[in-house]
Amino acid sequence: MSEANLRLMPHSNAVGRRSFLKMAALASVAGG
Repeated sequence: MSEANLRLMPHSNAVGRRSFLKMAALASVAGG
C-alpha cells in the first residue's frame, strides 16, 4: 500500500481505524 492509498482510507470510527492499523501492520511485515 502506498501512502496515498492510506490517506484515502476512512479513519472516522475506532473499529475502522483498528482494522486499518491491523492491515497496515500486516502489509508492513509482508513487505519486509
